[in-house]
Amino acid sequence: MIDMSFNKRYINKRNILVRYEQGLNDLISYIQNPDCLIIEDNFSEEVVDIILNDDIYEAREKLEKLIKWT
Repeated sequence: MIDMSFNKRYINKRNILVRYEQGLNDLISYIQNPDCLIIEDNFSEEVVDIILNDDIYEAREKLEKLIKWT
């Protein structure tokens, strides 16, 4: 049997900060795993862009700086 589910996530600043408190790896996994991301604000767009386009080491540094200034 084939699983035909479609996994989408609504991404917003609150969700990002909650996941970040659980650990950076959790936040990265949260962004990378769904089939579709629905981005609700500019902060979230910047975080998603960093996670999907930068290498892991660079992304960690950028995300820590970005989130600390929030």
